[in-house]
Amino acid sequence: HAAVERRGDASSTVSALCYTVAKSARGSSLHGVESGSDYKSRGMSSDNRVIFGPGVSMSTCDVKLIDDSEYELSEDFELVLSDASENARTGDLTVAKVIIDGPNDASVVTLRNATFTFSEDAGTIEIPVLRRGSDLSSVTSVWCATRLSDPPSASPGVDYIPSSKKVEFKPGKMEETCSLTIMDDVQNPAIEGPESFVVFLSSPQGAVLQEPYEANVIITDTFQDIPTMQFEKSSYTIKEKETVLHIPVIRTGDLFFKSSVRCFTRTMSAMVMDDFEERRNTDDSRITFLKGEKVRN
Repeated sequence: HAAVERRGDASSTVSALCYTVAKSARGSSLHGVESGSDYKSRGMSSDNRVIFGPGVSMSTCDVKLIDDSEYELSEDFELVLSDASENARTGDLTVAKVIIDGPNDASVVTLRNATFTFSEDAGTIEIPVLRRGSDLSSVTSVWCATRLSDPPSASPGVDYIPSSKKVEFKPGKMEETCSLTIMDDVQNPAIEGPESFVVFLSSPQGAVLQEPYEANVIITDTFQDIPTMQFEKSSYTIKEKETVLHIPVIRTGDLFFKSSVRCFTRTMSAMVMDDFEERRNTDDSRITFLKGEKVRN
């Protein structure tokens, strides 16, 4: 509703033509509304005159805006007043610019979840980035980056590789991924417990952000770094006269703490007491690794 004001003698009926002029916004034809139209055009016929009755000083020039489903930036058209009736004249302001604010029908970009959990040995991980909307015909992009959590937990350059990269959606594409790299402390394994950092989206082009646009990435290491104890080999051969067999037990993982494991015998073709001395499945047969120890017999 564009306001039109009359000044001066208001005792009689006067009128003026109000019509539209297309600019970046597309007007419809005068006889219908076509696909892709942004507004219903006003032509230069008498049907499009703004009429002021006696005593009326304000009226409106009405234009119907058309809400389509296409992605569009801000667009504009003009309203023009002309051809005042015989007992009136147009003033100085006869052209008004109408801006249809944009972007309109922009697609939305979001992360799939607000939390992602990965093991420390995952290496390269993929964070799903989703695009939704009525018009996916254009190219859309968004920046995907990492930052410290609050309070700080996982350390950039130690637990993960800090990153900032552009994720681009081709026409029609609804899902892309943001690739990140988690670093494993395989050289010096230590149970650190769950640690986290933040991945977030920013600076969308051709789209708007929708929550969740940031997520916590949780790194777990309990399974990877917990101490593991195992025999060095799966089979051993010994001569009967050697009497004692020393079987190395190897410990890997976090060696900062004391660990222990039972090592006991089980009868197969050799018989207890006749062929070997039994190690019972009790704590008396437990092998204990002290802090830092990797091998016990």
